[in-house]
Amino acid sequence: LVGLRDVGTLVVTSESSKTRVYDHCTTVGYLRQVRVETEHLRLWERGVRGNGHMLFLERNNWKAFVEVEKWIAGVGKGKKKARE
Repeated sequence: LVGLRDVGTLVVTSESSKTRVYDHCTTVGYLRQVRVETEHLRLWERGVRGNGHMLFLERNNWKAFVEVEKWIAGVGKGKKKARE
């Protein structure tokens, strides 16, 4: 995990995912505990509703992609760390 310390990391959680109730304290919490800069994207807070854990198979998968793409664009503009 040391190699991830210099890379912006995004954890995406969907509204109907079984991991919704614990992603903030397990996946995200663990990464932050080991000093990996991590952001947690809760799709339902951005208006992307009803998705399960296989986002790419959902009818509105493009809405989830748009939110992830915004985050990636932020890395490219220097708002977040990226591996050089």
